Amino acid sequence: NFPDKSYRHCTQMDKLLAMPSVKSVPKIPEDLEKYQEIFLNFHVVVELSRNGPSPRMAINGKRLAYPSSPPITFPETNSFKSCRLCDELTVFRNICECSHVIQVPLGTVVQLVLFSITQIPVGLSHPIHLHGHEFHVLKTGYGQYDNVTGMLLDVTHDIDCHGDMYCHRATWTNKDWHGDDIPELNMVRPPVKDTVIVPHGGYVVIRFTADNPGWWIMHCHVEHHLLEGMALLFKVGEDSDISKPPKNFHTCGDFQMSEKEFEEKLEGPEKTPFSIQTLNVKINSQTPTHEDGVDWQKRFWALFGVFMVSMVTIITFGVYKYRWNKTRIGYSQILT
Repeated sequence: NFPDKSYRHCTQMDKLLAMPSVKSVPKIPEDLEKYQEIFLNFHVVVELSRNGPSPRMAINGKRLAYPSSPPITFPETNSFKSCRLCDELTVFRNICECSHVIQVPLGTVVQLVLFSITQIPVGLSHPIHLHGHEFHVLKTGYGQYDNVTGMLLDVTHDIDCHGDMYCHRATWTNKDWHGDDIPELNMVRPPVKDTVIVPHGGYVVIRFTADNPGWWIMHCHVEHHLLEGMALLFKVGEDSDISKPPKNFHTCGDFQMSEKEFEEKLEGPEKTPFSIQTLNVKINSQTPTHEDGVDWQKRFWALFGVFMVSMVTIITFGVYKYRWNKTRIGYSQILT
């Protein structure tokens, strides 16, 4: 919402209409095993550290710990940090850092309630992007705003956090709300998107069919929020449903090193104290790099350029001298 004095009118995304040719909203199947409704809270939490209060970005109290190798090329490796301990907590005390994965059977109709309810009054709306799928935007709900300043006064009351500061087990406050039975859903030609703004203190209801097997990330498109871990992975289908990499596909493998091992490698046999200069010297002196090849190429082309310039100069001088001699002979014949 804009303050009144800004003289701007906002149109909610769910009030727009898609072109008639756009695919219709997926219907909730009679077999509810093929339907999931998932609540995801994109929120900011202030944690106390030695350096003072520090904001942390998360989804349902979890920061994404990225797997150490690509799951689509290394599905058999245990490169995920389990969220089991996070899930067992009834109320989070600190942000959990784990490989936040939501398993969705192939062909499932998924309805997501994306919302942003935080423990602090000041917050941001989040542009949320889903890879691998497009979704229908069915509804946008807002909190209560000051019509003069535009500041949030109170979060939406449509969502019940059950007393949890991270709201990681949210439900609708009205127990009769579920599926299509949610007021003001736009079921007739709603817009189709892959990115949507989740308003601070409010929510967005989206729906799609999980018909594209694979590992798909959903994340906030504010870059430092993504780097902070405001992301999760959807695994659509089983490993058998997901296409295998091509034969001889290049893989990078799984590599992990503790901070202690890293420092020991940097110190080397001389036990040199760690510093950026030491790191640069060791890397540059011990490891051949791509830049070395680039330097040799630059030298070759520089020498080749000098050679070509010299050859052109010599040929030009030769042609000039030949023409001068010919002209001088002509003048001598005329004078005689």
